[in-house]
Amino acid sequence: MSYPADFKPSQKGDVEQQISTLKETYLSGVTRPIEWRRKQLMKLFDALENNTETFQVALAKDFGKPAHEVLLTELQTLKTEIVEVLGHIKAWMKPESGDAAFPFNLTFPKIEKRPLGVALIIGAWNYPLFVTLGPLIGAIAAGCPAIIKPSELAPNCAVAMEKVLHQYLDRNSYRVVQGGVEETTHLLNQKWDTIFYTGGGNVGRIVATAAAKNLTPVTLELGGKNAVVITKNADLKLAARRIAWGKVTNAGQTCVAPDYILFTDPGLENRFTEEFKKQVAEFYPEQSWRNPGTYTRIVNTGHFNRIKKLIDETSGKVVVGGFTDASQRLIEPTLVSGCTFDDSLMSQEIFGPVLPMLQASSLDDAIRTIQRREKSLAVYIFSNDKSEQAQLLENVDSGGAMVNDVMHQCAMTRMPFGGVGESGTGAHNGVAGFNAFTHRRTVVKQPGWLDGLMGIRYAPYTPSKISQFKMLAPKRSWNADYTERSFFRKVIRFSLSLALILAAYKYIQPRIAARL
Repeated sequence: MSYPADFKPSQKGDVEQQISTLKETYLSGVTRPIEWRRKQLMKLFDALENNTETFQVALAKDFGKPAHEVLLTELQTLKTEIVEVLGHIKAWMKPESGDAAFPFNLTFPKIEKRPLGVALIIGAWNYPLFVTLGPLIGAIAAGCPAIIKPSELAPNCAVAMEKVLHQYLDRNSYRVVQGGVEETTHLLNQKWDTIFYTGGGNVGRIVATAAAKNLTPVTLELGGKNAVVITKNADLKLAARRIAWGKVTNAGQTCVAPDYILFTDPGLENRFTEEFKKQVAEFYPEQSWRNPGTYTRIVNTGHFNRIKKLIDETSGKVVVGGFTDASQRLIEPTLVSGCTFDDSLMSQEIFGPVLPMLQASSLDDAIRTIQRREKSLAVYIFSNDKSEQAQLLENVDSGGAMVNDVMHQCAMTRMPFGGVGESGTGAHNGVAGFNAFTHRRTVVKQPGWLDGLMGIRYAPYTPSKISQFKMLAPKRSWNADYTERSFFRKVIRFSLSLALILAAYKYIQPRIAARL
């Protein structure tokens, strides 16, 4: 593909020097104080606030993303998260009191929140700001310097990101590296303290393999075929409006977009189709999706051809949309009926504005069908029956889930957003993003007087010490038939344990006094 003139792949020597600088910055401790982290987060907020038009123009050039979508799905979400992180970071950084059994609880152990170290953040092209700078918010909050690698498939946004971040953030702590496969491979060959990757599963495996060579912890935000289950108890008009919105936003190039519909009852498909058609017409009066600036284009020719081929080879019937224009990389919002799981549209994640519809014989059948497939990043159910909602949520695993809506779960910046299985590992957003770049270190300060209780650990192991050890050993809290013991028996056991602690203190206290 052709790149803008100011998109310049980073040189290997420069990259290695930048990594070395970031490691020295981390070892100096400059990124650890809360005041420093808060200042960088505030600067990132200003970077987004003051360069809104810059990013809107860049994304319009890359794949025709409408300006309002840049605000709605990228900048607004990021700024909201920054403000929320600023309000909670002090509490997140504070050491936690540890939970230890007797006698270790007498040492009052703590859990410290330590930055993992220098991070590599590899972003994706579909929401290049959200999926790249979202993890960066977590890295800054956790006190981790980072190399940011934007996707080369959105080169104008990558250039804008580099200029803006280098202008606003500490350049000894945060650097943007540009390039394609060669430059990314070189980055993966370096030693990192943690890696955060957003993208497809195939590259995710490459990232995980590279990380494994150095036992580097990795967070993978991937994707999958996100099912939408619609039952007879759904509000079909509401379902059509929300599903259509989820499929046309960013032209369906969203990792949590609805990927296929499973109807659980006969007669729903035709009614849903009519409502879907009305909603698309309402969103885009007089086919305004044809007009630049109103509806996102497919990111490049390769992805356009892939999606068009899926449409051309489907055994289903196109009942809404179907128009394509290669010169604009434009695909009309498209709904396909009568599909099966052997259909071309079910062979891979579509990642475009095309939605196949399939029929299940019942909710049980729909659940069994989804269970046999790989775990996706999201699952959706439209039903006003709480028992149906509970049945699906209880029996289907996924990264996230929504009832009677789609996609909004990833915009809830206080809630973890991440996958499971094929859809990824780990999460970000809010405290989850902070935790993704944080090591929880147990710290115990063991006083000398505790040997009065823990002397049994030293040789020689006399019968007296063995008896003391057995006295401190855990006991069953359940009955012989594996049922729970009664509350009264638990109270008796607690009282006896308390008496043991008091007796131990009575034994130790005079010895401590004698030493003093």
